[in-house]
Amino acid sequence: MKKFVKSFVFLSALTLLASCGQGKTSSSSKPSSSTPSTSTPSSSTPVDSTSSSTPTTDSGFRMESEYVDLTGITGSGISGSASGVNMIQSNRNASNGYYVGFSHRLGFALTYTFNASAADDSAKISLGLGNELGVGMEETNTSLTVSVNGSNLSYKKFTIKVEGFASYDLSATASLVAGENTIVVTVAGENTYCNGGTGGPLFDYVDVKSASTLTWTPKTSNLPDDE
Repeated sequence: MKKFVKSFVFLSALTLLASCGQGKTSSSSKPSSSTPSTSTPSSSTPVDSTSSSTPTTDSGFRMESEYVDLTGITGSGISGSASGVNMIQSNRNASNGYYVGFSHRLGFALTYTFNASAADDSAKISLGLGNELGVGMEETNTSLTVSVNGSNLSYKKFTIKVEGFASYDLSATASLVAGENTIVVTVAGENTYCNGGTGGPLFDYVDVKSASTLTWTPKTSNLPDDE
């Protein structure tokens, strides 16, 4: 009996250690059947539409993380893993009621693609992020990289608060080009936030403030309610 108990404890420990960096968030759930809040792009926009939607918020132009292309992306949570739209989780405190989780993996990245009517060298970016790891997560421009059109922003470090979702303004300005632009946010630095392994934030949205007119085509088919 003692031998069995020791074996069980050992296997449980292995499962916990393997989860962060390779696992699914135990507190996460698949998107609910509730209708998204009204602060988001219209659900009538088809995924392959050539038209674009311009969300209006007090923070500027907003791109919800649950509407980016998640094809081919696999993430890790606290005790499992998920891929594609299965990484989308629901939380009434998140913008639009949804966010992308399973970011506890080195190299996990989301890409936000949008268009600008004109070039702008003084755009400002804010990240909507959450935290499920129970500890304040200090992020720097090397631990959480934010790349705009291939150039990493050199922003001042900030700390993601322990609970809930919040907006974090990046200190650096970004250069946008006329036409298509991309912002890539990547969990780029190792840390010990997730049971001693690499932990990432919960991805809620990206806000961009610019003198240029910005548009994008959200992939609304990611959420079954928006199809």
